Amino acid sequence: MPDLVLLPGPALKLAEARPGRLREGLLLIEVKGPGDPLSDAQRVWLHRLLQAEVPTELWRVRASG
Repeated sequence: MPDLVLLPGPALKLAEARPGRLREGLLLIEVKGPGDPLSDAQRVWLHRLLQAEVPTELWRVRASG
C-alpha cells in the first residue's frame, strides 16, 4: 500500500509544492526522500495500480533551504 491515501474531495492548493495543486478524487501516493529508492515490490505495485487506472503518484521530497 502506498504511503498516503487522499480521499475524494475538492482540489487543494499546496504552498511551495510542484505541482501546486492536487486534483479532485482518490489518489494513492508513494513518498520517497533522498537516498530512499523504490524497492522492486513497490515498482511492481505502482505499475499494477497504474495499469488498473487507479490514480497513483510517486512524490519525491527534499528539504527546503
